[in-house]
Amino acid sequence: MLGTLKQNTMISFKKLEGPYGIPVYFQHMPDMVQSVSMSWTILVGSADDESVGAPGLYHWFEHVPFRGTKEYPGGYKEIKKPFTKNGGFINASTGQQSTNYFATVPLKIWRESLSIITDLLSQPLLTEEGINAEREIIVQEIAQRRATSRGNAFYELPAILWPDHPLGHNVLGSEETLRSMTASVMQAAHKANYDRSRCVFFIAGNIDEDELMFELKKAAAVIPDHGLSEKRVPESYGPLPAWKNGQITTIETSFKSSVIFSLFPIPKSGDPLKKYFQWNILENMFAYGDLDSPLSRILRDERKLVYNTSMVGHYLLDGGYCGFMAEAQSKNIDPIVKSFGDVLRDSQVYSPSRLDEVKTGIAGSIDIEPVDTSSYISQASRCLISAGKPFGDNEYLEALGKVTPSDIKNIICSIDPSSIHTVIFKGTDK
Repeated sequence: MLGTLKQNTMISFKKLEGPYGIPVYFQHMPDMVQSVSMSWTILVGSADDESVGAPGLYHWFEHVPFRGTKEYPGGYKEIKKPFTKNGGFINASTGQQSTNYFATVPLKIWRESLSIITDLLSQPLLTEEGINAEREIIVQEIAQRRATSRGNAFYELPAILWPDHPLGHNVLGSEETLRSMTASVMQAAHKANYDRSRCVFFIAGNIDEDELMFELKKAAAVIPDHGLSEKRVPESYGPLPAWKNGQITTIETSFKSSVIFSLFPIPKSGDPLKKYFQWNILENMFAYGDLDSPLSRILRDERKLVYNTSMVGHYLLDGGYCGFMAEAQSKNIDPIVKSFGDVLRDSQVYSPSRLDEVKTGIAGSIDIEPVDTSSYISQASRCLISAGKPFGDNEYLEALGKVTPSDIKNIICSIDPSSIHTVIFKGTDK
């Protein structure tokens, strides 16, 4: 019985044809699960900023709608009260290629929750008063993001890797660009990209499928229909700028510690899902197991250069990057860069014993993962953006099971060491 229950609660979304052509990804949960999580993903994000305004524009849409919508004009208090008084939550987030409006609630209020997150997406008031209030909030968000060496490094990295490209600026924009945001700009931006034809819906909960479709059709009736071209998965924003093969980019900072990236390019692929599986598995070969991984063993245990180190990766239709990152004292920069190269050449990474360790560990982690509808829809939405479609636990385990040591070695051998772009945010050590 326990085994059957676990199978029923593994991540496994069913794709349904929703109202108005909206794709719906639904996971029916067993009776014991009393939470419902839902998310609207709209295929518009910071990469669309400069098509209608300035960097940081579409990030505002995770903020300003909470100041009031057509059906819920009272702002934060009216919008959030049904969630807080029932122990649920509601929020929004912005990426380069999508924006999400999501909530997790007790089963008894899922219909009301659907209405609220749909109105945030569809009918924000976008008043000058609300925009001016959120402007100051976002200025503080940028300051907080840039207050640490690591946060500042990730803030600046897109412009270094992809200058003069729609992807080449931070999602938040800058304090300077925020000054150009007005109600008229925001209203034009909403009309330019917020449309039924750009929406995808995710939901996980103990809900009847027919009832879900009935309620979703009612709620989605308010989503704008401007006749825009359909976009249900991320699109191309044009070829990425030429990769800076073999270059070292150094930025002096006022932070005490330094942040070091060694990044290699991921080529454009016609099969985003295959690319995602390939590079995700490679990341695990380098870093799975934390302190017991080849990456941590070499940099921390053997050479004592870092407190921790990790893999970073960004997967896009037009390519992307993967690589290593560490935060450390500036005196360790050169040996860290050398050590990253040694990790790339470490034979343990593609050994049969290492692959077996990774496969066993990942399968075990899926077996013991908690039932969390919120994390389920979050993972499904991320997979849509990175891989072109959500995939379940069994699909991932099946792909992982087919991987051989030769496959891993071939992927690693395809990485040209001379292509590595080293980006150093150099600290003061003081």
